[in-house]
Amino acid sequence: MRKFLMAFFLVSVLGIRVANAEGFAPPTDVELTRLPSFCTVKMREQRGDRDALQMGVSMIGSQFQNSHHYCFGLNFLNRYYSASFGPKAKSNLASAKNELDYMVNHLYKDSSLAGESYLYRGIVNSLMKNDTEALADLQQAVSRSPRLTRAHLALADHYSERKQRAKALEVVTEGLRHAPDSKGLKLRYQELGGKLPYPEAIAAQPEPENKADKSAEKPAVADAAAGAPTPQAQAGSAPVQAATADKSADKETSPARPPKNPWCRFCPDE
Repeated sequence: MRKFLMAFFLVSVLGIRVANAEGFAPPTDVELTRLPSFCTVKMREQRGDRDALQMGVSMIGSQFQNSHHYCFGLNFLNRYYSASFGPKAKSNLASAKNELDYMVNHLYKDSSLAGESYLYRGIVNSLMKNDTEALADLQQAVSRSPRLTRAHLALADHYSERKQRAKALEVVTEGLRHAPDSKGLKLRYQELGGKLPYPEAIAAQPEPENKADKSAEKPAVADAAAGAPTPQAQAGSAPVQAATADKSADKETSPARPPKNPWCRFCPDE
């Protein structure tokens, strides 16, 4: 009865969609510190804070309306990595996909979260061995946000793992045209046999504006020394704050990976 009442409270009062009363739990206060700042604002808005809606829209635009699905999805992905492949890992991954599916299917036109929504769903699909879906998502991520360097790295690694080095190099080459200062892309370019000089940069095209306040540019969580990556640190072993929309190639974050996890190629540039 207590679990039923809690589920009823989440749905009727906070507006939070509950997958089931047994497994769903919204982000804790600690987990919120590891998510983008607009996620905290969104939780405030769902608890009745009348000022939070305007604040959230000023941070990321109109997509703030349903951004809790993005926040929940990244939080479940953080929980998946934190579970170290334990008994809850599979359910956390399924919940992450459920939330990110909703987010991708309800993206607004010119959404500031489009590229990263596809990116993280692509990562989830890859972890679930949904290779065809993962490839489609990563291609969408690159298309929606050409300067999202992690999307190029993820797509390049997808090809590399399937012995398609030429395609991987093509993806990294295109990424460098949009983000010529990316250390991660430069490293992968050389690893894949790219020839110097690096590809010539192209003029930056306008992308959906990320209106996030300055606090959204702070490190998402503790730095690498504390076991979790920041927007400009290497991956660690604890959950980390996930990304806000990319306004430049250097303002990206990622869910945490365990030490020596092969996904570490998605770590942002130093």
